[in-house]
Amino acid sequence: MKVRKHLIALLLVPVLFVVLNGCSSLTPAVPTTTDPVIFPTQTDPTVTPTVPSETDPSAKPTVPSEKPVEPTVPVSPTVPSEPTTAPESPTIPETPAVPAEEVPPAPEVPEQPVTYGAGIHGQIVKDIQTRLTVFGYKISIDGDFGLVTQWAVRDFQNRNSLPVTGVVDVMTLENLRLEPTDSTRFTGPFSEIPLKKGAKGDEVLELQVYLNRFNYRLVLDGNFGNATLWALKDFQKRNGIPVTGIADGPTYQKLALEPTSKTRYSGPPAATSISASKAEAFVNNKGLSSPSEYLIWVSTPTTHLYIFQGSAGNWKLLKDMRCTVGKPSTPTIKGTFSIIGKGGYFTVPDHEEWICRYYTQFYGDFLIHSVVYDWDLKLVDGRLGMYLSKGCVRVSLANAKYIYDNMPYGTTVFVN
Repeated sequence: MKVRKHLIALLLVPVLFVVLNGCSSLTPAVPTTTDPVIFPTQTDPTVTPTVPSETDPSAKPTVPSEKPVEPTVPVSPTVPSEPTTAPESPTIPETPAVPAEEVPPAPEVPEQPVTYGAGIHGQIVKDIQTRLTVFGYKISIDGDFGLVTQWAVRDFQNRNSLPVTGVVDVMTLENLRLEPTDSTRFTGPFSEIPLKKGAKGDEVLELQVYLNRFNYRLVLDGNFGNATLWALKDFQKRNGIPVTGIADGPTYQKLALEPTSKTRYSGPPAATSISASKAEAFVNNKGLSSPSEYLIWVSTPTTHLYIFQGSAGNWKLLKDMRCTVGKPSTPTIKGTFSIIGKGGYFTVPDHEEWICRYYTQFYGDFLIHSVVYDWDLKLVDGRLGMYLSKGCVRVSLANAKYIYDNMPYGTTVFVN
């Protein structure tokens, strides 16, 4: 019996070993360092265990794989970038740029001061002329910065101890805003030394300006030549003072008076000009054309010569100049012509001691040329805006040279 019991016990030992070994396999495996499964910790509240869905009967609990999973290689952190609508892509850090050498900024170019001088038109010129009349200058408020306005500006600058340029700059404008004083107010033409033929300068220019108030229409060049001498003698005669041809005290006293029907020169009426827009409208409406880019219009009613640039139907006024045309007995020819010849000078018929310079021929013996000089190039007759030539068109020396230099052969010349 004892032997049987021992035999049974020996037979039961392997069975118990197998049973015990099988039960031990039901115990949960302890994760090793190679186990990729990560359990949530108390310090990571964002991770929650996976719970099978109650509504999905097919969902099964995750069973750890018997085969170890290799650890994941950590990815380098991405540098944050500005939001973009383009698909996201790995950001490659840019190589930091080497700071360039600091270049000092270029110095600012100061703005040119605003100035107003001869040839300027518009409201600003009217404002300047208005202020000049407050200071006693008897000039027209026409918005045209011509020679008379230039003379007044020069005289004003001289009285206010400013640079005498004839151009209105910032300092001149500031002084024009002031109220007149005894030293800055212009009281009339005057010269400490009597002026006579051969004199030059601003005092002669002033004399010419005031003679022109009496309808003499002299060229304002500051030269006391034959034309100024003739006008002065005629003025003295009309005012009942000694006809000396010298601008003295009694002459200046009369020049300071307002012109009357008795003292005003009784020659042809004073020339008048028209605005640029009206001049352009006139030639464009006429349908005038020219082989060159220029067109010349001589208006005998206003004794003005206009130069346009452009093309038919689109002419723009380039220059407006005073001129003298033929007298009633020898009128300037009317019609449409073209430039056919040029020359440096010619001798005045019946006066071999006189010449006219820079002529431009537009028909037969009809020319555009300068006023009259002698062989020493001294002015003989500089009157403009009058009817006294033998049919030619006289302009100032500078304007005659401009036409001679710049108007091509064939350019249309229209005379009415």
